[in-house]
Amino acid sequence: MRRFFLIIIVLGIITSCNPKEKNQKDSKDFAAYGLLIEELQTFYFLLKEQTIHELADGFPEGTNAHLIYDSLTTEYIAFLDTTSEALVNKIDLKTPTDYSGDFSNPKFVNDYFFDELEYSPKAVEFIQKTNEYRNEIAKLAEDENLVTKIEFILQIYNPEMRNGEKVNYLNYYYEDMPLIGVLAYLNHKKNSILELELEYLKNLKIKPAANKG
Repeated sequence: MRRFFLIIIVLGIITSCNPKEKNQKDSKDFAAYGLLIEELQTFYFLLKEQTIHELADGFPEGTNAHLIYDSLTTEYIAFLDTTSEALVNKIDLKTPTDYSGDFSNPKFVNDYFFDELEYSPKAVEFIQKTNEYRNEIAKLAEDENLVTKIEFILQIYNPEMRNGEKVNYLNYYYEDMPLIGVLAYLNHKKNSILELELEYLKNLKIKPAANKG
């Protein structure tokens, strides 16, 4: 992800140094995504540090459920990072660019997730990995409220439009979306996943005390 962080910084510099470009308004609009990504990344590292602290704080004897949950989360987040890197690697950084350039171009997202009217192999893998991760952590979570949150954050479903027409999940959330918007969405997803893990870990520590009462 180091290359991705560098890209965001470079783009911010390019945008600020060219305030009179004819696409300045578009650049500012898409630059908001860049600012959002920076905030999401900072928040992610805070959540990660908190997760590490919770994992080291001790759990009831005879259980390794927290380690299984964390391993599943680490693996899925690594998959999301790989997806983000693959999308960013499509950009040619040898040519000048800004937020209204390649990062606003939906072509990179469409080429990655779609093969004409069908899902690409990468899209099929994305859905499979998400379903597998959601199902596995839902099995570990005993709190019904947490299970509901897991289903909400990670559910793969086909939204229904106002006219009653159903749209495939990836088409609804990713097709024709600007690259930088999708990158922001993937960063948001990572943070939500860590927040779910933190809630799970805290519930796991509270459970023995509740049983004693």
